[in-house]
Amino acid sequence: MPLDPEDKTQAAEAEAIRTPAEQSEAALPDANAGAGVPAEIQVDETPASPEDSPMLDIHAPHEGIHNWKQYLLHMSTVVLGILIAIGLEQSVEAMHREHERQELRESLQRDTEEAIRAAKSSEEFDIPAIDWLDTRRMLVEDALARHQAFSAPLPRKPHVDSIQPADPAWNAAKSSGMLSLLTQDEIEVYSLADKLIEASQNAFVEGLDAAKKRGQFEFEHSPGDTGEMNLSTATPAELEHYREALADEATAWTQYRVLCEYVRGVETAIGEGERNIDKVQQAKTRFYRRVVK
Repeated sequence: MPLDPEDKTQAAEAEAIRTPAEQSEAALPDANAGAGVPAEIQVDETPASPEDSPMLDIHAPHEGIHNWKQYLLHMSTVVLGILIAIGLEQSVEAMHREHERQELRESLQRDTEEAIRAAKSSEEFDIPAIDWLDTRRMLVEDALARHQAFSAPLPRKPHVDSIQPADPAWNAAKSSGMLSLLTQDEIEVYSLADKLIEASQNAFVEGLDAAKKRGQFEFEHSPGDTGEMNLSTATPAELEHYREALADEATAWTQYRVLCEYVRGVETAIGEGERNIDKVQQAKTRFYRRVVK
Protein backbone atom coordinates (compact mmCIF):
# COMPACT_ATOMS: atom_id res chain seq x y z
CA MET A 1 0.00 0.00 0.00
CA PRO A 2 1.48 3.42 -0.90
CA LEU A 3 2.27 5.71 1.98
CA ASP A 4 0.52 9.03 2.26
CA PRO A 5 2.61 12.21 2.52
CA GLU A 6 2.27 12.32 6.30
CA ASP A 7 3.61 8.76 6.76
CA LYS A 8 6.54 9.46 4.44
CA THR A 9 7.45 12.48 6.52
CA GLN A 10 7.45 10.44 9.77
CA ALA A 11 9.63 7.69 8.22
CA ALA A 12 12.15 10.23 7.01
CA GLU A 13 12.37 11.81 10.46
CA ALA A 14 12.92 8.35 12.11
CA GLU A 15 15.68 7.49 9.65
CA ALA A 16 17.38 10.80 10.31
CA ILE A 17 17.64 10.25 14.06
CA ARG A 18 19.29 6.71 13.73
CA THR A 19 23.01 6.55 14.41
CA PRO A 20 25.46 5.70 11.61
CA ALA A 21 26.32 2.38 13.34
CA GLU A 22 22.67 1.37 13.40
CA GLN A 23 22.31 2.30 9.78
CA SER A 24 25.37 0.18 8.80
CA GLU A 25 24.12 -2.84 10.78
CA ALA A 26 20.74 -2.58 9.16
CA ALA A 27 22.36 -2.50 5.72
CA LEU A 28 24.22 -5.81 6.28
CA PRO A 29 22.48 -8.98 5.07
CA ASP A 30 21.40 -11.48 7.68
CA ALA A 31 24.09 -14.21 7.49
CA ASN A 32 21.93 -16.66 9.42
CA ALA A 33 18.71 -15.96 7.61
CA GLY A 34 16.99 -19.24 6.83
CA ALA A 35 19.74 -21.25 8.47
CA GLY A 36 17.76 -21.92 11.60
CA VAL A 37 20.94 -21.96 13.73
CA PRO A 38 22.35 -18.99 15.66
CA ALA A 39 25.74 -17.87 14.44
CA GLU A 40 27.40 -18.30 17.82
CA ILE A 41 26.77 -22.08 17.99
CA GLN A 42 27.71 -23.07 14.43
CA VAL A 43 30.74 -25.47 14.36
CA ASP A 44 33.16 -26.06 11.55
CA GLU A 45 33.30 -29.86 11.25
CA THR A 46 36.00 -29.94 8.57
CA PRO A 47 38.53 -32.58 9.74
CA ALA A 48 41.99 -31.25 10.45
CA SER A 49 44.89 -32.61 8.41
CA PRO A 50 47.59 -34.71 10.13
CA GLU A 51 49.99 -31.81 9.76
CA ASP A 52 47.68 -29.70 11.91
CA SER A 53 47.71 -32.22 14.80
CA PRO A 54 49.48 -30.83 17.87
CA MET A 55 52.77 -32.53 18.88
CA LEU A 56 53.56 -33.61 22.39
CA ASP A 57 55.95 -31.10 23.85
CA ILE A 58 57.49 -30.19 27.17
CA HIS A 59 57.14 -26.54 28.06
CA ALA A 60 57.32 -24.22 31.00
CA PRO A 61 54.24 -23.63 33.17
CA HIS A 62 51.89 -20.88 32.02
CA GLU A 63 52.22 -18.89 35.20
CA GLY A 64 55.99 -18.65 34.89
CA ILE A 65 58.79 -19.55 37.30
CA HIS A 66 59.70 -16.94 39.90
CA ASN A 67 61.91 -18.79 42.40
CA TRP A 68 64.17 -21.82 42.83
CA LYS A 69 61.46 -23.86 44.51
CA GLN A 70 59.18 -23.56 41.51
CA TYR A 71 62.09 -24.26 39.16
CA LEU A 72 63.10 -27.43 40.99
CA LEU A 73 59.50 -28.61 41.15
CA HIS A 74 59.07 -28.11 37.41
CA MET A 75 62.36 -29.85 36.54
CA SER A 76 61.55 -32.75 38.87
CA THR A 77 58.21 -33.19 37.12
CA VAL A 78 59.85 -33.18 33.69
CA VAL A 79 62.58 -35.65 34.72
CA LEU A 80 60.06 -37.95 36.36
CA GLY A 81 57.94 -37.97 33.22
CA ILE A 82 60.94 -38.81 31.06
CA LEU A 83 62.02 -41.61 33.41
CA ILE A 84 58.53 -43.10 33.40
CA ALA A 85 58.46 -43.05 29.58
CA ILE A 86 61.89 -44.70 29.36
CA GLY A 87 60.90 -47.30 31.97
CA LEU A 88 57.75 -48.21 30.07
CA GLU A 89 59.68 -48.55 26.81
CA GLN A 90 62.32 -50.76 28.41
CA SER A 91 59.63 -52.88 30.07
CA VAL A 92 57.97 -53.52 26.72
CA GLU A 93 61.35 -54.37 25.16
CA ALA A 94 62.20 -56.71 28.03
CA MET A 95 58.86 -58.51 27.66
CA HIS A 96 59.47 -58.90 23.93
CA ARG A 97 62.97 -60.32 24.45
CA GLU A 98 61.69 -62.71 27.12
CA HIS A 99 59.08 -63.97 24.67
CA GLU A 100 61.76 -64.50 22.01
CA ARG A 101 63.99 -66.26 24.56
CA GLN A 102 61.19 -68.63 25.53
CA GLU A 103 60.40 -69.44 21.89
CA LEU A 104 64.09 -70.10 21.13
CA ARG A 105 64.47 -72.43 24.11
CA GLU A 106 61.37 -74.36 23.09
CA SER A 107 62.72 -74.72 19.53
CA LEU A 108 66.10 -75.91 20.83
CA GLN A 109 64.37 -78.44 23.07
CA ARG A 110 62.42 -79.83 20.11
CA ASP A 111 65.64 -80.08 18.10
CA THR A 112 67.27 -81.91 21.01
CA GLU A 113 64.50 -84.49 21.14
CA GLU A 114 64.62 -84.97 17.36
CA ALA A 115 68.44 -85.28 17.35
CA ILE A 116 68.22 -88.02 19.99
CA ARG A 117 65.74 -90.00 17.90
CA ALA A 118 67.76 -89.54 14.70
CA ALA A 119 71.04 -90.54 16.34
CA LYS A 120 69.52 -93.66 17.88
CA SER A 121 67.96 -94.60 14.53
CA SER A 122 71.32 -94.26 12.77
CA GLU A 123 73.02 -96.42 15.37
CA GLU A 124 70.44 -99.18 14.96
CA PHE A 125 70.63 -99.12 11.16
CA ASP A 126 74.43 -98.94 10.98
CA ILE A 127 75.26 -101.89 13.22
CA PRO A 128 73.91 -104.63 10.86
CA ALA A 129 75.33 -102.75 7.85
CA ILE A 130 78.79 -102.65 9.42
CA ASP A 131 78.52 -106.33 10.34
CA TRP A 132 77.70 -107.15 6.70
CA LEU A 133 80.72 -105.17 5.45
CA ASP A 134 83.05 -106.86 7.96
CA THR A 135 81.73 -110.32 7.09
CA ARG A 136 82.15 -109.70 3.35
CA ARG A 137 85.64 -108.27 3.87
CA MET A 138 86.76 -111.36 5.82
CA LEU A 139 85.30 -113.57 3.10
CA VAL A 140 87.34 -111.77 0.42
CA GLU A 141 90.46 -111.87 2.57
CA ASP A 142 90.05 -115.63 3.01
CA ALA A 143 89.73 -116.09 -0.76
CA LEU A 144 92.87 -114.05 -1.34
CA ALA A 145 94.77 -116.05 1.28
CA ARG A 146 93.71 -119.37 -0.29
CA HIS A 147 94.22 -118.09 -3.85
CA GLN A 148 90.76 -119.32 -4.69
CA ALA A 149 88.09 -117.72 -6.85
CA PHE A 150 84.42 -117.43 -5.88
CA SER A 151 82.49 -120.13 -7.64
CA ALA A 152 79.03 -119.16 -6.35
CA PRO A 153 77.42 -115.73 -6.78
CA LEU A 154 77.39 -113.37 -3.80
CA PRO A 155 74.51 -111.11 -2.77
CA ARG A 156 75.12 -107.39 -3.04
CA LYS A 157 74.98 -105.22 0.04
CA PRO A 158 71.37 -104.38 1.01
CA HIS A 159 70.35 -100.75 1.03
CA VAL A 160 70.34 -99.17 4.47
CA ASP A 161 68.89 -95.74 5.19
CA SER A 162 69.12 -93.63 8.32
CA ILE A 163 68.14 -90.20 9.61
CA GLN A 164 70.95 -87.76 10.27
CA PRO A 165 70.92 -85.72 13.48
CA ALA A 166 70.47 -81.99 12.89
CA ASP A 167 69.97 -78.76 14.84
CA PRO A 168 68.19 -76.24 12.55
CA ALA A 169 66.98 -74.01 15.40
CA TRP A 170 70.54 -73.50 16.66
CA ASN A 171 71.82 -72.66 13.18
CA ALA A 172 68.94 -70.24 12.60
CA ALA A 173 69.58 -68.50 15.92
CA LYS A 174 73.29 -68.28 15.17
CA SER A 175 72.76 -66.74 11.74
CA SER A 176 70.15 -64.26 12.99
CA GLY A 177 72.19 -63.09 16.01
CA MET A 178 69.72 -64.41 18.58
CA LEU A 179 72.26 -66.35 20.64
CA SER A 180 72.53 -63.33 22.92
CA LEU A 181 69.14 -64.35 24.32
CA LEU A 182 70.74 -67.42 25.91
CA THR A 183 73.00 -67.69 28.93
CA GLN A 184 76.70 -68.42 28.53
CA ASP A 185 76.21 -71.96 29.90
CA GLU A 186 73.48 -72.63 27.35
CA ILE A 187 75.65 -71.34 24.51
CA GLU A 188 78.54 -73.61 25.55
CA VAL A 189 76.53 -76.84 25.79
CA TYR A 190 74.58 -76.22 22.58
CA SER A 191 77.84 -75.32 20.79
CA LEU A 192 79.28 -78.69 21.85
CA ALA A 193 76.22 -80.49 20.50
CA ASP A 194 76.43 -78.51 17.26
CA LYS A 195 80.08 -79.46 16.73
CA LEU A 196 79.29 -83.16 17.22
CA ILE A 197 76.31 -82.98 14.88
CA GLU A 198 78.44 -81.28 12.22
CA ALA A 199 81.14 -83.95 12.65
CA SER A 200 78.53 -86.71 12.29
CA GLN A 201 77.19 -85.12 9.11
CA ASN A 202 80.70 -85.00 7.64
CA ALA A 203 81.21 -88.66 8.59
CA PHE A 204 77.92 -89.50 6.89
CA VAL A 205 79.15 -87.88 3.66
CA GLU A 206 82.39 -89.90 3.90
CA GLY A 207 80.32 -93.05 4.37
CA LEU A 208 78.30 -92.26 1.25
CA ASP A 209 81.48 -91.73 -0.78
CA ALA A 210 82.90 -95.05 0.42
CA ALA A 211 79.61 -96.81 -0.30
CA LYS A 212 79.62 -95.35 -3.81
CA LYS A 213 83.06 -96.83 -4.54
CA ARG A 214 82.10 -100.24 -3.16
CA GLY A 215 78.75 -100.19 -4.99
CA GLN A 216 80.45 -99.30 -8.27
CA PHE A 217 82.65 -102.41 -8.03
CA GLU A 218 79.67 -104.65 -7.22
CA PHE A 219 77.67 -103.17 -10.11
CA GLU A 220 80.49 -103.88 -12.56
CA HIS A 221 80.50 -107.54 -11.47
CA SER A 222 76.73 -108.00 -11.39
CA PRO A 223 75.13 -109.69 -14.40
CA GLY A 224 71.84 -108.01 -15.15
CA ASP A 225 69.61 -106.79 -12.35
CA THR A 226 69.67 -109.90 -10.19
CA GLY A 227 70.97 -108.32 -7.01
CA GLU A 228 73.91 -110.74 -7.05
CA MET A 229 77.52 -110.36 -8.09
CA ASN A 230 79.78 -112.87 -9.87
CA LEU A 231 83.42 -112.87 -8.76
CA SER A 232 84.37 -116.14 -10.45
CA THR A 233 86.52 -114.30 -13.00
CA ALA A 234 87.80 -111.57 -10.67
CA THR A 235 91.57 -111.20 -10.54
CA PRO A 236 93.50 -111.00 -7.23
CA ALA A 237 94.03 -107.28 -7.87
CA GLU A 238 90.30 -106.76 -8.29
CA LEU A 239 89.57 -108.72 -5.12
CA GLU A 240 92.12 -106.62 -3.25
CA HIS A 241 90.42 -103.48 -4.53
CA TYR A 242 87.09 -104.85 -3.33
CA ARG A 243 88.53 -105.70 0.09
CA GLU A 244 89.84 -102.14 0.51
CA ALA A 245 86.51 -100.67 -0.53
CA LEU A 246 84.72 -102.82 2.04
CA ALA A 247 87.20 -101.88 4.78
CA ASP A 248 87.00 -98.15 3.97
CA GLU A 249 83.22 -98.16 4.04
CA ALA A 250 83.08 -100.11 7.30
CA THR A 251 85.50 -97.62 8.88
CA ALA A 252 83.47 -94.63 7.66
CA TRP A 253 80.16 -95.99 8.94
CA THR A 254 81.76 -97.01 12.24
CA GLN A 255 82.98 -93.45 12.70
CA TYR A 256 79.51 -92.17 11.90
CA ARG A 257 77.94 -94.58 14.39
CA VAL A 258 80.32 -93.52 17.17
CA LEU A 259 79.60 -89.84 16.51
CA CYS A 260 75.86 -90.55 16.64
CA GLU A 261 76.41 -92.18 20.03
CA TYR A 262 78.26 -89.06 21.17
CA VAL A 263 75.45 -86.84 19.86
CA ARG A 264 72.85 -88.92 21.69
CA GLY A 265 74.80 -88.74 24.93
CA VAL A 266 75.27 -84.96 24.81
CA GLU A 267 71.74 -84.21 23.62
CA THR A 268 70.25 -86.49 26.26
CA ALA A 269 72.11 -84.61 29.00
CA ILE A 270 70.96 -81.27 27.56
CA GLY A 271 67.38 -82.53 27.26
CA GLU A 272 67.48 -83.53 30.93
CA GLY A 273 68.35 -79.94 31.83
CA GLU A 274 72.11 -80.20 32.34
CA ARG A 275 73.92 -76.94 31.52
CA ASN A 276 77.33 -77.58 33.05
CA ILE A 277 79.74 -77.97 30.13
CA ASP A 278 82.00 -80.42 31.98
CA LYS A 279 79.13 -82.74 32.87
CA VAL A 280 77.71 -82.56 29.36
CA GLN A 281 81.16 -83.37 27.98
CA GLN A 282 81.36 -86.41 30.23
CA ALA A 283 77.92 -87.56 29.03
CA LYS A 284 79.29 -87.82 25.49
CA THR A 285 80.31 -91.48 25.97
CA ARG A 286 77.12 -92.42 27.80
CA PHE A 287 75.85 -94.58 24.92
CA TYR A 288 79.19 -95.59 23.43
CA ARG A 289 79.42 -99.29 22.58
CA ARG A 290 82.79 -100.75 21.91
CA VAL A 291 82.66 -103.21 19.03
CA VAL A 292 84.85 -106.29 19.55
CA LYS A 293 85.92 -108.02 16.34
